[in-house]
Amino acid sequence: MVENEIDKKCFHKLKIATIFCFVIKIIQMIYSVLIIFFLFRVDSRKYSENMQRLGATVNIGQLKVWEIIYLVLFIVVAVLIFLAIKEIIKGKLPSKWSYYLYILGHIAQVLFMLLEQNFALIEILWNFILAIPAILAVYYLFEMKGEEDLVD
Repeated sequence: MVENEIDKKCFHKLKIATIFCFVIKIIQMIYSVLIIFFLFRVDSRKYSENMQRLGATVNIGQLKVWEIIYLVLFIVVAVLIFLAIKEIIKGKLPSKWSYYLYILGHIAQVLFMLLEQNFALIEILWNFILAIPAILAVYYLFEMKGEEDLVD
């Protein structure tokens, strides 16, 4: 049962932020699958030679491993966000852990870029922009006043 008008508004905003999180993760999963498909189809020696001519250092094997790890993380987070959407549809507050994992995944991507010294400022900013819906969802969860059902 909704306690007041503020909780109704926060609950609606939470629902929208969660749906945005889910859509972003689905798009990231599709993008990751395409990258993995490209990395496994490319001749790594030929690609590395071409990249070295351009002055870049690329380790295709390491990229494959990181992309597979990202894909697994994206799938896990998408499933958790989907379960959060189901809880919201039932009128209950979801767990904050799915949002925390979502944000942690974006922080991990930024840290990987910084460790590899292969980054652009726009990529870092883009990762933080993609984390905004989850940050807002956590904010709205803290704004809510309890763990009880919000909808009859």
